[in-house]
Amino acid sequence: MDDFILIEGDIVNFLPNFGAATVVVQPGRLKGSGPCTLNGKKVLWLRDSFGTAMAPFMAATFSETLQIHYETADTALLARLVETFKPDYVFVTVVERAARRKRFGSVPPLITSSKKPSDFTSVSQGMATGTHDLVKARNSEAYRVSGADPYLTFSLDHPVHARDASQLVLDLNCGEKTGPVQVQVSWHAAGRPFSEANSVRFAAQISRHTRAGSRS
Repeated sequence: MDDFILIEGDIVNFLPNFGAATVVVQPGRLKGSGPCTLNGKKVLWLRDSFGTAMAPFMAATFSETLQIHYETADTALLARLVETFKPDYVFVTVVERAARRKRFGSVPPLITSSKKPSDFTSVSQGMATGTHDLVKARNSEAYRVSGADPYLTFSLDHPVHARDASQLVLDLNCGEKTGPVQVQVSWHAAGRPFSEANSVRFAAQISRHTRAGSRS
């Protein structure tokens, strides 16, 4: 019998010759970890068979690497893996001839929306310090749109760096509106103005917490 080295993420089918007996093995995912790495980061790696040659370098660099074939990773599975495995990075590698496939034809969204995570820990709180084309209702925290370019400016009680935060929680209530609301979030570094380049747009679900990737 030949010897094989299984690399994390490989799918293995055993085809034993047991005569009339039938052995069925369900393919699964392999995950490796080890202390002798260059950093303590966790990686979710979507790859194909050409990633096998890279696997030893990934294992030597990152403390934990969860590898799966990108063809088996639908949207629901990816969301579940991100929620449970909580990777620091998500990598996608693909052989060049497959790069024109439909799944690689568009860039994935920069943000995703979900309920507020149960393990969310705040590193900074925002307070509204300015408005534009908005009028605050009397004896209320609500605002009424009064122009074509409404927005709120928030100041944070502590500076936030991208390396320290990966989620932004917004609590929106738009009265009786039930459909999604188009939201744009802009940010700036100290001493610099807001800009379209430093912003993201997304559809926020009403009366739900929206989670987004933060940027400094």
